[in-house]
Amino acid sequence: MLGTISNIYLTLYIVIQFLVKNLLTHTRAMKKSLIIITVLLIPSLIGLVYATTLIGSGDNVNIPVGKKFFLDSNSKSYIWQPFEGRVEFYTSPFGSSTPQRAMTITEAGTFWFESQKPIYLDGGVNTFFYEWGNDHIVFATNNQQALHISPTQDIWIHPTKRLYFDAGFNDYISNTAGNRLDFASNGVTTITVNEGKVGIGNTAPTQALDVTGNIKLTGNIVSNGDICIGNC
Repeated sequence: MLGTISNIYLTLYIVIQFLVKNLLTHTRAMKKSLIIITVLLIPSLIGLVYATTLIGSGDNVNIPVGKKFFLDSNSKSYIWQPFEGRVEFYTSPFGSSTPQRAMTITEAGTFWFESQKPIYLDGGVNTFFYEWGNDHIVFATNNQQALHISPTQDIWIHPTKRLYFDAGFNDYISNTAGNRLDFASNGVTTITVNEGKVGIGNTAPTQALDVTGNIKLTGNIVSNGDICIGNC
């Protein structure tokens, strides 16, 4: 790179010497033309020298600290170093002309994404996760929220989403609707908890324990109240 810069400086020196010599020996009209050429040429050469200082060996581009490297003609997306060792990436949301920081790489080699900036896992922009805010992490598939992890490490599954316990997707727990919690085995709902009432064999319990089907008891039945058998 130093050899390239030296050659440019040498060329600039030769051009200036040539122009000065001709300004002293040529006619007034020629002098005016040479002056115009000088005004146009020298800044271009100086700019070339500056640009060359940014391009290192192996076609590397060196951007000085504090300078922004814009990726579009509207200055909406750019990369820059606020100080030595840290790199920040800025983009502008659709409909906005104000760039916002999206990602940072620190001098320690770590990186982070700004809050509420999704990290997409597919090319269709449908599967992603992001920090919702206050250390709350959201996971989404098919562009729908599926799982939340709270700052207290609590895990929240989105309503209508199932928590499977087998690879065949047959045994699961799901929050089907509202406050209703279903437990399924082999794809069949066996126990339902709905607003404090438990249903076995049915999904709409009307009593604290509502059983549909036969009951087999092995042992004693102890009751502190009346026992009614039949249509009560």
